[in-house]
Amino acid sequence: MNKTPTTIQTPPTRILLLYAVGQMGWSLAAFAPSSLLNYFYLPPEDGKILFPLLITLPLLIGLINGVTRGLDAFIDPYIANLSDRSTAKIGKRKAFMLIAFLPFAALSFLIFMPPVAHPSTLNTVWIGIMLFGFHLFLSMYTTPYTALISELGHTKSARLNISAYVSLAFALGAAIGNQAYSLQSYFEQSMPPMQAFQAAVGIFALLSAVFMLVPILFVDEKRYSLSHPSEQLPLEAIKSVWANKNFRAFALSDCIYWVALTFIQSGIVYYITVLLRLDKNLISSFTPVVLILLLALYYPVMRLAVRYGKKQLLQISFLLFAFAYGFVALLGKLPLSTNTQALLLLAIILFPMGVFSILPNAVVADIADKDAQKTGDHKAGMFFGIRILIMKLGVAVANMSFSWLLLLGKSTDNDLGIRLTAALAMLGCLAGFAIFRNYKEE
Repeated sequence: MNKTPTTIQTPPTRILLLYAVGQMGWSLAAFAPSSLLNYFYLPPEDGKILFPLLITLPLLIGLINGVTRGLDAFIDPYIANLSDRSTAKIGKRKAFMLIAFLPFAALSFLIFMPPVAHPSTLNTVWIGIMLFGFHLFLSMYTTPYTALISELGHTKSARLNISAYVSLAFALGAAIGNQAYSLQSYFEQSMPPMQAFQAAVGIFALLSAVFMLVPILFVDEKRYSLSHPSEQLPLEAIKSVWANKNFRAFALSDCIYWVALTFIQSGIVYYITVLLRLDKNLISSFTPVVLILLLALYYPVMRLAVRYGKKQLLQISFLLFAFAYGFVALLGKLPLSTNTQALLLLAIILFPMGVFSILPNAVVADIADKDAQKTGDHKAGMFFGIRILIMKLGVAVANMSFSWLLLLGKSTDNDLGIRLTAALAMLGCLAGFAIFRNYKEE
């Protein structure tokens, strides 16, 4: 028999922090495949030889990455629905997380372990298989995991607090991942660059598995989660979620945001080493500073969201990101020192980074909670699953486009492709701003 809402306990802060550790784990596991795939298989041409050529057709990297993400994206709603309908004793969300966490972490490392040390079709096949498996288990962990934001947060303010905790955890995971460049340089003292990079990614994979296990072991879903199994079948649930006008406006704008963000995440090493002609280790050096500054912004962002609403802050952030991406397109051509340009870029993107790292999850959780109150059917997993599906389709398009744009120029002598990635990201953010205006914050 399901517990009634009166028997569900409000999770204390300690439990919510333990829950957030899982976010840090999957953020770290996802970092290398999401942000370093091009760096490893299509390294920047800045005069240094980093890694040997491992694939016969560089064009295939973007295609494989995009296709595997696209195929996997359509699995997300079914995982979400299975999670919504589950009656597992351990908890309907934790059951999926338990199955997924270990292969998810392992595949984040195996993607960078091609079987042949020279250009080979076998390596291309390996990348495709590993990426598909990686995205599948990523979905199996993250879709049920994010649904818990709505179910552990019993009020609007509680959901905003949880979103802040998981946002900070996500930033911590990405910050650890960004140390890959420094860790690679450290290991290069005793091994070749390729093995040094693989060692760094392997260490992060182990850490991510430990972090993802924490909420499975220590968060009692049955005790704290305000939810019942959904009775809707997959297609019925998908139609029901997509019929929500507010959710459609959010999801489409969020998709465009992820297209733009993927360009920047994949391109940062190119912007630093090719456009600004600085050392890649600057990324690792800047990461702790960015993390501290973002942490300082979390409380102001939450207060502003309460006072002015999430919609207004997200719209302002779309415009600030558009300006920042336009600035990136001009890096290296401005009458300023390269270090000054890097610092100005950091100053521009900090506030929108803080907003987008906290508020989107809270927006989806609010929509899911209002829908549950209205319909009596608890399908938070499906709301987050559809969001992830649309997000992954956007990321798939971005990954294919980014790799193909690099073929137009990724060297200090010809940087056209790199600059185009930033210009397209700017246009994407302007489009996201226009679409999000249709969101009605109640």
